[in-house]
Amino acid sequence: MTPRVLIIGLGQSARGDDAAGLLAAELLAQRLPSHGIPAESGAIRVLTRAESAWDALLEAPGPAQMIIIDAALAGSDWPAGSWRCLRYPADMDVLVRERLGDTHTIDLHSLLRTAQVLGRLPPDVRIYAIAATRFELGAPIDGTVRAAVRSVVDQIERDLFERMEARPCTNSQ
Repeated sequence: MTPRVLIIGLGQSARGDDAAGLLAAELLAQRLPSHGIPAESGAIRVLTRAESAWDALLEAPGPAQMIIIDAALAGSDWPAGSWRCLRYPADMDVLVRERLGDTHTIDLHSLLRTAQVLGRLPPDVRIYAIAATRFELGAPIDGTVRAAVRSVVDQIERDLFERMEARPCTNSQ
């Protein structure tokens, strides 16, 4: 069954804050049954590998919505632990500027652009980028980033179960 919503958590679990996308996707997968959506229903599919995302995007018909959760390099105007919701392709300049996907097999921009060229990009694509600073191998995830993971998951749940298509992207305060 093709999912209505495809959720993809990206990152490297052994690279500190870079695990944020993976942790958020795992937490969402754990919470779905509390909303009456068993994992086997297929209405919402949660993935934690970019390679699996390719397979899901190539299914016909594809999902109506795609949510991607990933860590991005924090900056002076974007402190660690805050997050942004970006729309693709409308917020493409921010996506490139914030350097999402630098530690992945394929960077996020390439994944999305390729899906778009192949006509497989869902009409509603949202990227939840969590500002992070620790990407070193073996580093622990920062407490502010861990808190941001919970905040992003809470927001995605609100969006999913309060008619996502009618709501604009919301960012952390």
